Amino acid sequence: MKIELERVALYQEVWDRPFADICSKYRMSQSKLRAACRALGIPVPTERYWAKLATGQDAAKSPLLEEFDCYTYAYEQVKSHADFVEEEDLHWLENKLKWERARENLIAVVSPPTKWDPAIREVRKHLEAQAVRVNQQIAEYEARKLRPRNANRSWEPDWNNPSGPVEAGAFLVDKHSVTGFRVSPATFKRALSIANAIAMACRSRELKFEVLKTHGPIVISREAATITLALRERQEVAPLPKSVLSPSRHYLPTDKLALVISRHGGSDLQIVDSADFKVEDRLNEVFCCMWKQVVREKEEGRHRSYEQQEREEIAKIEEDIRGRLAAEHALKDAEDARKAALVADAESFATAERIRAYVQNASELVTDELHDLFSQWRMWALDVADAKDPTKALFKKLREGNHPS
Repeated sequence: MKIELERVALYQEVWDRPFADICSKYRMSQSKLRAACRALGIPVPTERYWAKLATGQDAAKSPLLEEFDCYTYAYEQVKSHADFVEEEDLHWLENKLKWERARENLIAVVSPPTKWDPAIREVRKHLEAQAVRVNQQIAEYEARKLRPRNANRSWEPDWNNPSGPVEAGAFLVDKHSVTGFRVSPATFKRALSIANAIAMACRSRELKFEVLKTHGPIVISREAATITLALRERQEVAPLPKSVLSPSRHYLPTDKLALVISRHGGSDLQIVDSADFKVEDRLNEVFCCMWKQVVREKEEGRHRSYEQQEREEIAKIEEDIRGRLAAEHALKDAEDARKAALVADAESFATAERIRAYVQNASELVTDELHDLFSQWRMWALDVADAKDPTKALFKKLREGNHPS
């Protein structure tokens, strides 16, 4: 919606009310309001002005110039979130969500999969190798427990130095690293089956599915819309003996998975194993979240385009103001140069007149014996005076139509 601001009325408001109140009234940003003030030649109050008013002191307003080349300013009101939402997108999203929630479209997880998606191949190899390594270490720990020891001391994990698979929670990937698979040997095959089912569903929905690095987060994307998935095994605090000196907590896997969905501009969503359902039963929620993100990104894209357009408008206003100020400075410099030239011409004319007066005075005092020599000097002196006199040059410029400077 186009709004026009009148120069005098805006000047009164700017000096009577804070910028925030005016921006709220006219639905415009503070940068746009400042640009409007500059375009209309309205002086803006400083913080000191408002501080004086707050303490009850008299504060003088900067005067508004009566003559100015612009008296109104037209602008587009700041759009609300609803202005960036299109009915077509909402209808598209409604159909997508309805399709995902239909019973016949529910995603089925086959374990083990009969067909593996290529994007899962590398992470599958990595997790299988890690599972073999961790199982071997756990077997070594179990064997160590059976070795003969002091009768008064039983074997237990070294919780003060959590470097082994038992103390570290038996996870296949360091639990402090960024990963899409934080699982144990007991759950990694199930996690891979879930990831493979999601990958296959992405292909049928024309979505891009990728696993970053070897075991990094799972990323689903379409154009600018992106969500990140992570399969994490739920943990429980390990009951540690009183002899443990380490102040940090230690966690153990629970064989229960959680699918964490991260999205730009929103909080994380979790699908967690429970008594009523498994993660596998609710995989369509991943795509419901993805379709919502697609619509959200479209809205944010329109918002970014609007903000970019507003920045370009403000930049154009600033450029116009700079051009006008430069033109004003150029006119002022030209006028100052004309004045300086006029003063110089007047001084030259005064010098020429003094020379002529001096020659005239000398003519009255010359004697007959010096008459010839004086005549030569007089002609030379008058030539000098004529050269100093700018009057002839002034009239010549006027006749030629040039503005005298």
